[in-house]
Amino acid sequence: MLGIRQDTIKKGTTVTNKYQKDTPRTSSGPGLAVPDEVTIAMGEIAEDMREGLLALAVGAGLQVRPD
Repeated sequence: MLGIRQDTIKKGTTVTNKYQKDTPRTSSGPGLAVPDEVTIAMGEIAEDMREGLLALAVGAGLQVRPD
């Protein structure tokens, strides 16, 4: 660094591990209230993504096991 003596710089990490000790916010409470329309739409999106990934795997010549 310019203008700072190297022997005065503290060495170590600038990242703390505080996040490892905190409990996740989602674990407390009943959860997020989501309208039924959103839940249904997300289920349909997940199903479409699964089918798309299956088609991609088959198109790439991978062997696919039935579920």
